[in-house]
Amino acid sequence: MVVADVTGHGVGPALLMATVRAALRVLVDSEPSLEKLLFRLNDLIRGDVNDGRFITFFMGRIDPGRGVFMNVGAGHTPPIWYRGRDKSTHLVASKGPPLGIVAGMEFQPGTELPIAKGDLLLFTTDGIIEADRATGEQFGLARLRAVVTENAHLPAKELVEAVLLAVNVFVEGRPLRDDSTLVAVKIV
Repeated sequence: MVVADVTGHGVGPALLMATVRAALRVLVDSEPSLEKLLFRLNDLIRGDVNDGRFITFFMGRIDPGRGVFMNVGAGHTPPIWYRGRDKSTHLVASKGPPLGIVAGMEFQPGTELPIAKGDLLLFTTDGIIEADRATGEQFGLARLRAVVTENAHLPAKELVEAVLLAVNVFVEGRPLRDDSTLVAVKIV
């Protein structure tokens, strides 16, 4: 699973994201190490990143045989891990710097989370947590975690819909200023 976000809006950032996607597709099958994959991806795209842009990025793999979620991040909004056994939420750290800033950047090994039936992972872009009211108050990670906890029993699609509804209610129907991507993965 991958969630990424390029700074800016418009054709330039869209083309940059297409470049990231194409490079990732080339690398993903040949590099089992997530941190080495991130290193190679960063070096491949570094020449295409300009004007102070960068890409936040989070990638994870589930190993069902071992019951773990392996992950690595590059400056991205931390995913939420809902642990079904105790109904708790945890933020999955995104330790590395964003992609495209420095060539030759070494990325730290990602973390491995023990996952089990009843757990879920929610990936998002910053447009969700930075959704704001007219007063400037942001939706934030605490509200997002509360919505996840309250709706963790729902199928993944309905959980995403519940989050989007909560954000819309919070911003009082105002349009969001940034993109809002959500990906929910339930362990069943």
